[in-house]
Amino acid sequence: VLVDAGGQNLLFTIGKDGILWKLDRRTGKYLGHKETVFQNIWTKFDPVTGKPTYRDDIIHETPGKAVDACPTSAGGHNWPATSYNPPTGLLIAPLVQACQVMVPGAPNLEGNGNGGGAQRSFYEMPGSDGNVGKLAAFDVKRPST
Repeated sequence: VLVDAGGQNLLFTIGKDGILWKLDRRTGKYLGHKETVFQNIWTKFDPVTGKPTYRDDIIHETPGKAVDACPTSAGGHNWPATSYNPPTGLLIAPLVQACQVMVPGAPNLEGNGNGGGAQRSFYEMPGSDGNVGKLAAFDVKRPST
């Protein structure tokens, strides 16, 4: 979403991990981020570049060993559009508050593209009070937005 606010030309984008990124749309410079839903897949974010770091057990997963992840692989934010309301200065984002336990299968090394598959089970996100869907608003002028 392109936003002009406070003399800045901004770009906001949100991915399946539910992280709302605030960038200078002319230079691409990282200006901040907001965790819009509870997440436990990233352990840290570089304060200068915003580059996230995965949890070690996600990077080095073991077939048959369960991995807990919030949000789910379906995403904390998925295909529904995010929008901007200029009179209020708010960015509106539809979100999903669900987590999963995933048990990765053994990789398929035959080269036919089938992968190893995984078993997934879903549960409500901590702090969601049973509300799996959420419509959230974020002030674009806040530094961490």
